[in-house]
Amino acid sequence: AEYSKRASGFNYLYNIRRDTRPPDYCAVEIKSEDTWKVLGKAEDITLRLNLITPPGEVVLAHGDPPQNKEGNPRRLNYVLLGHKGGDSTFISVIEPYKKERVIESIERVDQGDAVVLKIKLPNGRTDYVVSATEPTHVKIAGRKIGGRFAVASEQKGSFKVKLSVE
Repeated sequence: AEYSKRASGFNYLYNIRRDTRPPDYCAVEIKSEDTWKVLGKAEDITLRLNLITPPGEVVLAHGDPPQNKEGNPRRLNYVLLGHKGGDSTFISVIEPYKKERVIESIERVDQGDAVVLKIKLPNGRTDYVVSATEPTHVKIAGRKIGGRFAVASEQKGSFKVKLSVE
């Protein structure tokens, strides 16, 4: 009983692979499987985890979910990210895609205390994602938007704020 109070759950992970010195920009790609048959037919889907903040360490591992529930996969893929030091900002963009990536580039263009991501898509659209701990205002594409969290898009001279949360 005492052991279970101290156990982190990491003891259930196996096939552990570790990179203690990853590059500043890195990504992890995992082939996805529709084990619950939500899509109706088999699809070749990749899930890409774009790590925008340089991690101090990247750990990949497998873990087994309960096998007493129909549809549960045999194993799950885990990505564990570690940082040493004090305060950190963890930023990643999860990108699911079939065959071709849906994101052309991701750039961090922070303004003050607000984290701002500029995400370019192959179709010419640029999405902006703003996240801050306190309500703030940032200037994007010459326009001011505010809130603690906001999403805006720019395409062919048209600018739309899709979400703004105070």
